[in-house]
Amino acid sequence: METRFDPAKDAKNIANHKMSLAVFFEFDLTQSVTLPAKTVKGEKREMVITERNGAVLIAIVTERNGQLRPISVRPASDKEERAYADFKAGRP
Repeated sequence: METRFDPAKDAKNIANHKMSLAVFFEFDLTQSVTLPAKTVKGEKREMVITERNGAVLIAIVTERNGQLRPISVRPASDKEERAYADFKAGRP
């Protein structure tokens, strides 16, 4: 599947989260957790959670025309990090 993102959205993500959408393409999807995210204007989105260089990162992605497109990439909140750690440890 081809992957792309909007340069204007990338600039906004960098301003908001100090991180490029390109970081998503460095995620090891085989080691990531994918969960449903909020549907926006009928578009299904997913949350991808992964660890990279010791940090837990969150990406919101969607598929458009066979292309996986990141909408947002950011560091996880403390609460999200704890939930991810619990999930990896097999705790409910």
